Amino acid sequence: MRDEKRFEALNSAAIEEVVQDPSKFGAPTFEQFRANYVKYMGKEDDLFAKVERGSELLKTRIKKYKFEVFGYKCKTLEDAEKVIRDYGFKINEMEMLPELIPQNSYDCDMLVKFVPKKKGL
Repeated sequence: MRDEKRFEALNSAAIEEVVQDPSKFGAPTFEQFRANYVKYMGKEDDLFAKVERGSELLKTRIKKYKFEVFGYKCKTLEDAEKVIRDYGFKINEMEMLPELIPQNSYDCDMLVKFVPKKKGL
């Protein structure tokens, strides 16, 4: 609830108010942002780390991984990264959409689609 109030306050605020006191709206000051960029933006390869962590949790169930970027099927995460970069995107500008595909009552395949993040707050 607290974040919703900040979001509403930010939407109705003038830019001068936000610049004057960004912490009031839940945002870092420029100095805080500059000192710890990764805290606010994340590492570029955080998305791929999430894919790998997910595979650890379900490693006994998932038999095959498939990746898709902009409609292209990729066999490896490295191939997916290459397609993302070839399209001019950075990895942290992408969103991961994992999908389990049942193969039988016990095993499944994992299809991971990468799509550009929606713009906005």
